[in-house]
Amino acid sequence: MVGQHATGNYTSSRLSILHRSFARIFDILIDYAYTIPPVFLIIVTYPYWGQTPALDPMIMYRQSTILFHGGILPTIRDAPFIHPPLLFLVNAVAFFFFGNSPTTYNGVGLAALLVASYTLYRTLRDIWNKHLAALATLLLFCNPQVIINSFYLNYDMVILVFLVFVLRTYILGKRWVFALVCAAMVTLKETALAIPLAFFLYSSVAIGFHRVAFRTKVHAISQNSLIYLPTLLLFLIWQGILQGVGASEWRAHIFEETQMSSYMLTLTNVITLKIFNQYFLQNIFNTFGLNFQWILTVDTLILWIVYKYRRFAQTDKQKRFIHTLLWISVTYGLLALTFPTWTIPRYGIPLLLCLVFFFSLFVLATPRILKILFIAEVIALTIVANVSSLDPLSRALGTTYIRGEEFYANDIDPNGPDGLFYNTQILHPITKQNALVRFASEQHADILIANCDELKLAERIESAFSFPSAYPQYALTQPLACVSAVADPEWDLLRGYTVVLDRPNDKPVVLSL
Repeated sequence: MVGQHATGNYTSSRLSILHRSFARIFDILIDYAYTIPPVFLIIVTYPYWGQTPALDPMIMYRQSTILFHGGILPTIRDAPFIHPPLLFLVNAVAFFFFGNSPTTYNGVGLAALLVASYTLYRTLRDIWNKHLAALATLLLFCNPQVIINSFYLNYDMVILVFLVFVLRTYILGKRWVFALVCAAMVTLKETALAIPLAFFLYSSVAIGFHRVAFRTKVHAISQNSLIYLPTLLLFLIWQGILQGVGASEWRAHIFEETQMSSYMLTLTNVITLKIFNQYFLQNIFNTFGLNFQWILTVDTLILWIVYKYRRFAQTDKQKRFIHTLLWISVTYGLLALTFPTWTIPRYGIPLLLCLVFFFSLFVLATPRILKILFIAEVIALTIVANVSSLDPLSRALGTTYIRGEEFYANDIDPNGPDGLFYNTQILHPITKQNALVRFASEQHADILIANCDELKLAERIESAFSFPSAYPQYALTQPLACVSAVADPEWDLLRGYTVVLDRPNDKPVVLSL
């Protein structure tokens, strides 16, 4: 009996030590949860670092390269309907210190992801607790759209970074830091202006509901408006610069016949209630439905129905955070996602913060076993969604093949080819195309026969020849023409040229004519 009792105590002690060890490891992971998304990005994209970007990221990289070599005016002249240049400038600064290469571009995105993860984690930890902060940070910044648009850093991911910053400064009452961050959004992208506008409207409405004299309300709104003067001033300066060089705000792909500016068209659509259009519906699906995202959305709605009467906001900061986040999400959705243009999945990235936050808030209120099941489900789906296209709902809408890879048929109008940029799977065909161009370059080819429209291959080759040093992977030393097909009578015209024929399911070949 004594021996059995001693053995039982020993086993219990071992289990207790093991439990404490796991608890300690778990606490460390919670405390440093903001480091997990950058590590996850490195893991899922490691084989593709330094790959020359395609589609819109190719344009971003090209414009950043032009700014780095020639300055802001050549950048504007290259694209007269251009987004503001802040992101180009950030990339150009990185090129100055680390070299003008796709690897540097990838590194800028990794840094942006780390900064945003840390800022959101600190904000939610300070306002709520570290468990909510860790879960929301993990789910948001490991989201497939966030990961791929950090690897090839794009505007909408940077808008999310700014949104996290501006929320923190607003909730913590850092008025002039908040004012500067809002102003900086003017230099990022036109749709980013919806965020300062949402803050202004929210704060003005909140003042209007205060039970004070009308004159006091007017004075308070006037004082509040001063915070947004830097934003307005910088906006007017940027518009003046564009007019001075014969350019305008972005309006290159508007799918409506109009002579109005992009801003006036958006305002008109809001006033005339033309906001619930096909573009809005497609953007909403891309954000909340595509690639297993519908499961997180449904889970959040179920949890909200179950716990909607529970009081989650106990402090003034918590209430302000929730109210502000909701106001921003609605404003951004109605202004930015209803615009009649391409409906690229990344456009809804800023709205993911709202979805992930409320899922995390609700799920942590569930019983322990449900909490584990919900979180395990979402984390598992996040991992799968980052590297594959297996969502049955998205596949039911059709699939397409790009260089042997099966994708959701998300590249048809109004999504366009950039509709395929919804996870890291797109990096496979990009890598294969880059290897094809490299092979043609090594063979000193004059002509490449391939699908030149696929992932904008021809445009990428043209950009690479303009700045060969910025595309070291291609190593182009002479012009390379990309043609999609050659008719029988035209083959004689190719005699004397070195021609590479792409065979998507086999190795490319050099043709001797």
